Amino acid sequence: YMARNRSGSNGFSRGDLALSLVGALSLLTAGLQFINTQTGPSLGSRSTTVWDMQNAVNQGRFTPPKSGFATQWGYRVIGAYGDWRPLRVGGEIDLVKNGFLGLENSMGDYALDLRGNPGASGNSGVTQRLGLVPGQRYQLSFEVANVTDHAQAGVSVLLDGALLLQVTPGAQATRMTRHERLFQVPAHADAHQQLTLRAFGVRGGEYAVFVDNVQINRY
Repeated sequence: YMARNRSGSNGFSRGDLALSLVGALSLLTAGLQFINTQTGPSLGSRSTTVWDMQNAVNQGRFTPPKSGFATQWGYRVIGAYGDWRPLRVGGEIDLVKNGFLGLENSMGDYALDLRGNPGASGNSGVTQRLGLVPGQRYQLSFEVANVTDHAQAGVSVLLDGALLLQVTPGAQATRMTRHERLFQVPAHADAHQQLTLRAFGVRGGEYAVFVDNVQINRY
């Protein structure tokens, strides 16, 4: 991380998700039905809700790991973190603390740096296997911040390679915002699916996009 010159979501209720179901869109190539999207400020609640307990994503809130290396900016985990795996073989997963590089995390704890170390153990994102029910409707939600100077930097969220949601927070958007999308798993889908969070628009040797409070719940 020296190469990077480092110096240094939340639960919510259904009342927060009063989304219209009008104007449903279909991604024909994957069979996913996109029902609606919503963006807004993070809610800042640190309490565990029913939605948290029903979350299909393991370790969606990036709490300190059971194993890893403590650093001045957070934690470094080589390899897996919970069910998350780095996209790059041999890559690492980095958790950054609130306040680092101006990060304003509503949870007040740690967020995932999607870039990871840009050196030999670098990474561009993470993935984990889910067990969503075919034909079931779900709500995807997560919080994101961009600590880079690049307005085009952001995060793509994919399910089995199909794009669920892509977000570009803007340059130096260090305060996390919440993003949501309703979708329906195809009836013919497998019993297990691959969720992927991938950073884009960041050059090598630079910081990346931070995410937190990743949830997928039945809706």
